Amino acid sequence: MVKNIIPALLLVICVSLHAQENPKIDKKELLSLSDDGKEIKKAVKQGDSYYKNGLYDAALQHYMKLYRITDEYSPLNYKIGVSHLYGVQPKNALSFFNRTYPDVAFDYYCLKGIALIYNQQYKEAKETFYQYMETLSPKRAKKETDKITRFIAICDFSAKAVEDSLPAYVINAGPEVNSYYDDYSAVELLSPSLPPSLYFTSRRPEDDDLNFADHSVYPERILFSSEFVNGKANEAKEASVTSYKHMSVAGVDNETYSLLYYKGKKRFGDIYRTQFKEKNGNPTNKRRLKRVISKKTSKESSISFTENGDAYFISDRLGGEGGKDIWYASKKGKRSFKRPRNVSALNTPLNEESVFVTPDGNTLYFSTNGRPGMGGFDVYKSQKTEIGGWGEPVNMGYPINSPDDDLFYRLTSDTTIALLSSKRSGGFGGLDIYAVKKDLRIPFELSGNVTDVKTGKTLAATIKLFDKTTDFPVATATNDTVQQRYVLNMEDTSDYYLQAEAIGYRSVTENFTNPTTRHAKVEQNFALEKLLHPYTLNGYITNVKTGKPVQAEMLIKAAGKDDVLYRTVSDENSGFYTVTLEDKINVDIAVKATDYFDHNESLQLKNIKEASGSKNITLQRSITSYAVTGIITEEGSNAPLKADISVSKAGDGQFAQKITTAENGKYELPLPDDGPFLLEITSEGHFFANGVLQFDADSTLLVRNFALKKMESGVKVVIENILFNTGKSTLLPQSFSELNKLVNLLRENPNVRIEISGHTDNVGSAATNKKLSKNRALSVRNYLISQGITGERVEYEGYGFERPIAPNDTEEGRAANRRVEIEILN
Repeated sequence: MVKNIIPALLLVICVSLHAQENPKIDKKELLSLSDDGKEIKKAVKQGDSYYKNGLYDAALQHYMKLYRITDEYSPLNYKIGVSHLYGVQPKNALSFFNRTYPDVAFDYYCLKGIALIYNQQYKEAKETFYQYMETLSPKRAKKETDKITRFIAICDFSAKAVEDSLPAYVINAGPEVNSYYDDYSAVELLSPSLPPSLYFTSRRPEDDDLNFADHSVYPERILFSSEFVNGKANEAKEASVTSYKHMSVAGVDNETYSLLYYKGKKRFGDIYRTQFKEKNGNPTNKRRLKRVISKKTSKESSISFTENGDAYFISDRLGGEGGKDIWYASKKGKRSFKRPRNVSALNTPLNEESVFVTPDGNTLYFSTNGRPGMGGFDVYKSQKTEIGGWGEPVNMGYPINSPDDDLFYRLTSDTTIALLSSKRSGGFGGLDIYAVKKDLRIPFELSGNVTDVKTGKTLAATIKLFDKTTDFPVATATNDTVQQRYVLNMEDTSDYYLQAEAIGYRSVTENFTNPTTRHAKVEQNFALEKLLHPYTLNGYITNVKTGKPVQAEMLIKAAGKDDVLYRTVSDENSGFYTVTLEDKINVDIAVKATDYFDHNESLQLKNIKEASGSKNITLQRSITSYAVTGIITEEGSNAPLKADISVSKAGDGQFAQKITTAENGKYELPLPDDGPFLLEITSEGHFFANGVLQFDADSTLLVRNFALKKMESGVKVVIENILFNTGKSTLLPQSFSELNKLVNLLRENPNVRIEISGHTDNVGSAATNKKLSKNRALSVRNYLISQGITGERVEYEGYGFERPIAPNDTEEGRAANRRVEIEILN
């Protein structure tokens, strides 16, 4: 069981905050700027009440109402900064502290320094902490020295960790798993016959209401996702392992298809094991672990097993180094363990929290706040030594660790994915579950010089890196004759070869050996031979109908011969090509491009006097060409809009392309097939719009005009594809994509307030429909708030079937009336 984990970084935050450093917000000053005195007094009173009780997310909702009146009032900006620092988005605190005068509170520089850490501005953070010390009296400075020294150490450690960042992505598991409340301690449970599932601990309430209480105020309970594949989980539900007491995931034993969980009260409890049936995954055979591990006088929160059945676990029992420690118990018999031993080589006087051992028992991952790190609990790794002890723990570094708590790091059956619980900025609230994905790419820098083989003079040359699979270039560089260097920065290795070419010189093709370490600097030089009677041919290859560039392959053969003498590829962005022949001879050229008809032509070059010439080539598409065109305007005024249009393939959501319309609102989109495609149109200050494109059998051109509603008071729009469980207010995961568009819209328009309204058809009683529609509107509001939209910007109401937009006497009409609507309030 995890009880009130508070980041060490914030535990030692300036004492003023926990002593309620609370600069007064002068209502009179705000009343002079607004006529709504009643609303101002209410916002100050409620905001200060929440602030005083440490409910900073709730305080923020009321303070932001005042911020809309003035953004230059120092005490208000300070309190908003503090509320962000302790809330869901601590990175946002910095912008408000930057709008605050330093004399607003004596801990101003300390808090600003921490906000700078969250924003990875470590040099500036150190300078700010030094400023903080300069503002203190000698007596207070003496008390604060140790704390500030630690902050500076965090800055130094973090700066190096970010610079030496690990090849990994830390990806939030999303709203299918995470909530505003603490969600943590996730494990992957492997079934012999079912897909892998995810079990985790959550402190969310059992109803759908979002109450701005502490993230860990509600009892712990266990939820699970029935499928966990490639780091993604489906919608979490209540697990069948339940109790009226606190219940939290302690670990997993995939050798026996068992879940380990804590059950007990706030202070004491026991660890239990429940095995699952192989056929249907139902729990069975629940039993408490032997007393040697589960003690009534202590608390055990995490446990992990080797393939031999030995256990490593976290406990605050007597005999440790201090606080919670890592303990080890070797297996004895089928269900028993020998007396546990404290793993003193890894433990500190502070707390160790969460432990995971690899099946071979040679690597241990754990979290602690007692070692140098980035702040809060950091994840560490230790390897077993040759003599059986544990080596010095190594901080896992950035991005696995952050300024906040990072816990419950556990490997999964996919060797590229691990699970992590973290309270980092940008989550849904409190602790969230993340997937840590290894970045398997090997980025590298390729550089060198191209010179004349005889004189050594640097040449103005072109270097192309080709993919052997396609024989097309993936990167091109120009040799700089001043710097005497070409440089190619590549994101990953592959099966490549290189070609260097310069006008008047014989081109050279060489194999390329991939580096095996990330960020390696590879040097490959070329020496080209000058030709005696060269002829350079260049030009552009374009689409005969549109004039747009085409990336094409050009093969050059001696006239009447089959052997290819030269090969080049035109640039995909410009269509430009160039090739230097060793001598002036008559040649046959063949030009090939995907989805285009081949172009063949003979050139008589033998008797010409010039050393170069141009030849532009146009190609005709060999497959049906599909396109959609139209104009984007503003609804009502019909004024053309500049808008962004994104196109994806319906069904799999695969991205097709993205364009921006011209100033006159016109657009033209070539598409690869007849669809269907999904269009999303966005324009600043306007509601987004969606459309579906499907070409008829005899049509290759569609004209689609869109009119976007301006975001102004009174405007209403139906948000499509917001889906709920039948008869309930629980959002289905299919809704998140559409709601995320609304989130982005509100982020881009920070001064807009909206009302979310729920509507139903006329099936059922008026009271039931009104309640259901209001609860659904509330669920949408809660989702927006979980994504960082302040609650004061989002009103909600349910109207049942009071406001139909279609007749209720047909299924189509009833479907249209079951909707979620957005109205701009101001």
